[in-house]
Amino acid sequence: MKDLAEIKRLEALAEAAYARIYDAPPLSSTKDDYDDARMYLTQAIAEAKRLVLEDEAVRLSTRLENIAGVYDSQFRKF
Repeated sequence: MKDLAEIKRLEALAEAAYARIYDAPPLSSTKDDYDDARMYLTQAIAEAKRLVLEDEAVRLSTRLENIAGVYDSQFRKF
């Protein structure tokens, strides 16, 4: 299904951006990669909702919350 492929593509882009956070050199900014991960997951969630794939939207929303929690606890510079 082409629409599901778009969700998977966006999710893969989000996961790649999230992985770059861990690959960043010490003391470098990870905010852009975090913002990219959030943006792609938000787009994937919107697409899942548009297709009435509620379980997929919930799964992606849970992943977005997880990424936000990890970023806040490990990478956010106060």
